[in-house]
Amino acid sequence: ALDLSNQLPSYAAYVVSFAIIGIIWVNHHDIFKSITTVDRPLLFLNLVLLLTVAFLPFPTALLGEYIRKGDNAHIAAAVYGFNMTLIGLAFIALWTYLVRVPSLLTAGLGAEGARRARRAAIVGPVVYALTIPLAFVSPVACLIAYAALALYFAISFTVAGDAEDDEVTDTR
Repeated sequence: ALDLSNQLPSYAAYVVSFAIIGIIWVNHHDIFKSITTVDRPLLFLNLVLLLTVAFLPFPTALLGEYIRKGDNAHIAAAVYGFNMTLIGLAFIALWTYLVRVPSLLTAGLGAEGARRARRAAIVGPVVYALTIPLAFVSPVACLIAYAALALYFAISFTVAGDAEDDEVTDTR
């Protein structure tokens, strides 16, 4: 008989990754609401972000499988953390470009707003990079950290480009 309870780590990895991708989608939408026009370099930076996000199912599958087995779970968690670090760096690259080319942004955000958003976004790649060595201590702790970071990014920031408020979106 199929014991679905043994699949719980795989379900957990899937749910965490789904939440992360959903939050990335919302934050990405918020960024592009703050952009009045796009240019070719911005589109290519956006493709780099898409590349890193589209790769996430692979480390999710690794983590779900190996965390259940115990063998090589630390490597799977490190690969996941590395992928998440790359996603965060791709968001930093987007914000850095927008700081340098503020003419693409709404007047309500401008270069200074993009700088604030970039500073807020730094949390993602820094913390995710720290999960890479943590993976070799406890892959389960990494999965918990990924879930906690998803929750943090879901509730801690608001739209960067809203003229009505000065809150800054973190876009991991």
